[in-house]
Formats: sequence, structure tokens, C-alpha cells
Amino acid sequence: SRDKSIVKVTRFQNRLKQFKGESEFAAVEKEIDAVDASKYVVELADSIMEAVGVTLKLKELPATVKVCCRLHAVYQEFSNLLSKSLEKAYGSTPGTDLNRRRFLLRLCAELCLVECIVTSRSPLLSMVQELSDISLPEEQVMVNFTIISSLVQKHALSCFN
Repeated sequence: SRDKSIVKVTRFQNRLKQFKGESEFAAVEKEIDAVDASKYVVELADSIMEAVGVTLKLKELPATVKVCCRLHAVYQEFSNLLSKSLEKAYGSTPGTDLNRRRFLLRLCAELCLVECIVTSRSPLLSMVQELSDISLPEEQVMVNFTIISSLVQKHALSCFN
């Protein structure tokens, strides 16, 4: 039986907000199995998005994907909520915040590839469309090109065949 206490759930949410990647994966995985946060799944998705670009860096993307996959396996509705949270996080990130936008785009692509979020309901297409808008000021187009090139460099074969 998993612990439903608000204290444990809040502690778990805080751990996700401060998640730093692979070095903490085992501890987070233990907590996923120990805590019943079924009434707080939206908050779990938002907590992960809070860590993106703050405590999480691009090299920790695989660990972030593993945490999301584990949460998806435990909470059926996590996938849709994570997709919405990703879209909200991306939309609220300033166009000049290259690192966070790059991480969110790559995270979205990875989550689609491992089927943690449903591709047809993911914000991936709208992210790429926004980043491909050449009517923006030249400086923003260059930043956006850098973000897209990061995705293409990593996933050219898996995403674009």
C-alpha cells in the first residue's frame, strides 16, 4: 500500500521540482513506488516542468524521460497532463531563453518517441511551427534555428526518417 499523506506527496513534488537527473533517479523511482499521488497528477507534471532548464540540463534529458515514463506507467492520466504542462511551459518561456526552449522541445520529441505522450496530442508540431516562423526578427529566427538544429542533430533519423 502506497502512502497518500499530504506530507509525503508534497515532499515528492518538491523532489521533482528540484530533480537534477540521473544521480537522483533511483531515489525518485523509489518515491514513485512508495507515494500515492493519484489526486495530484497535474502537480506532478507541473513539478517536472518547473525543474526543466533550472535544475535540469540537456545532458539529464534521458533521466527526465525515464521519470516521466515511470509516472506514466503508474498514473494513466499522466501522459495527457504532461503534454498540457509541456505546452504551457513552452508557451510561457520567453523566446530568448534558448536553453529552456531547447530542453522542452527535445523533451517533447523524446517523450513522443518512447510513447510516453501521444504524438497526435503533443505540442511538438506547434513548437516546431513556431520555431520555423521566418517572419520574426532576424535575431529570433537565429535563436529558433539553433533550437531546431539541436533537435535535428539528435533525432534526424528517428523523427524525419
